[in-house]
Amino acid sequence: MYIEKNMSVELMLKNAELKITHARCVLMRLFLGAHKPLSLKDITSALEKEAIDLSTLYRTLETFEKKKIIRSLRGPRKVILYERMSMHAHHHIVCTSCDKIEEVECSHTDISRHFLEHSKKFKTLHSDSIELFGICTTCQK
Repeated sequence: MYIEKNMSVELMLKNAELKITHARCVLMRLFLGAHKPLSLKDITSALEKEAIDLSTLYRTLETFEKKKIIRSLRGPRKVILYERMSMHAHHHIVCTSCDKIEEVECSHTDISRHFLEHSKKFKTLHSDSIELFGICTTCQK
């Protein structure tokens, strides 16, 4: 499920067949306003005043991921990051020096097709997520 910015949070949750709760609404709004993948530390800092306990937060993140509202990816130093699903296909390049993350748009079907053509043991993919790691131009100077 893709999050559409012009749709109300309550309608998004309803479309995902989820009960409307305070924690889900707050977390959904956070992801709608985020312009980068968020770490658990980013999320807990942003929700500090919302009185959402950690177990509820973890369950909500897991539920959102199962419903394909968000996805997780591996960030710098193997930190798990979360981002909302988007309608444009993209992957990430992560600087191992400064932790900068850049989105790179590319077609999922091209990448999926390439991997399947070269795989000897897989014929179908359910999803793809690629994180590349290197040194950004700023850190190379």
